[in-house]
Amino acid sequence: MTDQATSELRVMINRFLSGEDRSLRFANQIERYLDEHFRGTPIYEELIEPLATYRPGGGEFLIDENDLLHKFEYAVRTWLGQA
Repeated sequence: MTDQATSELRVMINRFLSGEDRSLRFANQIERYLDEHFRGTPIYEELIEPLATYRPGGGEFLIDENDLLHKFEYAVRTWLGQA
């Protein structure tokens, strides 16, 4: 995990948080980025399952935009900071 990877992840999560892109495609991009750059870290452990089960609108055994928003807000506060 580098400073550049952390910065890029922060940008991606802020894009989701702002509502600019909450698509499944974009959530999958974030999931892949976490897998490539953050595997084995606490933020990976916190976010990988919610991202894998995310679907806009939710559904049985799935999480929706609001659930993922809360996970991302926690991740930003806890591991990524507001910079």
